[in-house]
Amino acid sequence: MQFISIDDNNIYQGMVDAIEATPPDVGWYAPTGIRLSQLGPPPTDEPGKWRDTGVEWVEVTPEEQLAITKKQFTAAIDTYMDQFADERGYDSMASAASYQGDEDPQFDLEGTYCKKMRSRIYRQAWGIQDSVLAGERPMPTAEEVLAELPKLEWPEPEEPPVVEPEPLPGEPEVADEPSEGDTGSA
Repeated sequence: MQFISIDDNNIYQGMVDAIEATPPDVGWYAPTGIRLSQLGPPPTDEPGKWRDTGVEWVEVTPEEQLAITKKQFTAAIDTYMDQFADERGYDSMASAASYQGDEDPQFDLEGTYCKKMRSRIYRQAWGIQDSVLAGERPMPTAEEVLAELPKLEWPEPEEPPVVEPEPLPGEPEVADEPSEGDTGSA
């Protein structure tokens, strides 16, 4: 038994094998994470060509396909950058970039790098998009686009940063303690 799989845009993705329930006489179910169409099969078995309107299958227009592809590429690029930022505990690349200018030198270094690389990555992606739209190259897959983007590698500081904590409001400032043998008088 097979089910008809559609994506979040209701675009036909192909047929997926059903999984037999246990015990077997209970029936079948679809794999986890698969969206199913309630319509019968589309006119042809061509993933990406048909959209489920809820009433019938309609052919995806070139404009719709371009919009869907842009959305998929943007999601793949954002995931690539967000996974990189997550390596250092940031919620996202945007979150990491917000640390540019931070008083902590390490956060400032990482934030500045992420902001710079985010711009370079999107500039490169838009260049790929422009060359496809101009007919200079075929439409790449999301994986091919990611392979063409600048590689992300965390910058390392030249010296480990030393950050003196600022006193909280209402706390007295701590004076430097005299070193051994220092009497504190001149």
